[in-house]
Amino acid sequence: MRIECFTTMASENIYLLTDPAEKRAVIIDPGAPSLSLEDRVRDEGLTIEGILLTHGHADHFGGADHYRTLYGAPIWASEKERDLLLDPNMNVSLAFMGRAQSLTCDDYFKEGDRVTSFDLEVLETPGHTGGSVCFRGQDFLFTGDTLFQGSCGRWDLPTGGMHTLFRSLGRLFRLEGDYRILPGHGPETRLSIEKATSPIMDYVIMQEDRDRKQGKEKES
Repeated sequence: MRIECFTTMASENIYLLTDPAEKRAVIIDPGAPSLSLEDRVRDEGLTIEGILLTHGHADHFGGADHYRTLYGAPIWASEKERDLLLDPNMNVSLAFMGRAQSLTCDDYFKEGDRVTSFDLEVLETPGHTGGSVCFRGQDFLFTGDTLFQGSCGRWDLPTGGMHTLFRSLGRLFRLEGDYRILPGHGPETRLSIEKATSPIMDYVIMQEDRDRKQGKEKES
């Protein structure tokens, strides 16, 4: 299995997950068309099984319809992102991309689903948006705008929430084992490194302490 990253002009990471032996692949978070990605698909004669979105912001789906048309591949996103994908004000295409964009997916997934023949597990990690997810493979995580190297995504856009995001990060930090972290922006990292060095860990711990305290108050 091979994972390649293609970075757009907007500094968003598009991933191509490939099985070179079987000539199959999936595209994750195509924020814009990438000629380098298309060259790879053509040169290796790859079949694109699907286009997966970690969340519904335009800088992550701007190239999805292009690839659906080019490769005849279906687009999948969280069922909780339907409204955001359709609304240019919510998906920030008007504010950040300068033009209204909307997207209708071919299928939707939810927590625990396993998608494509790569058997990627859907982990719901809301906070950056209400329907943000990560895709977990055997030893890697596509984290979208939930977890970055030394940081995390913003929570002040439509459907986002600070406390929700820190809870989602806590979920990722509690995963057993180590994972290669493949974020929506910036360089890749490892889960063990983020647990040990990321400054956001302090905020995650504070959120968990806050939740425990509120839980005890409700019980009393």
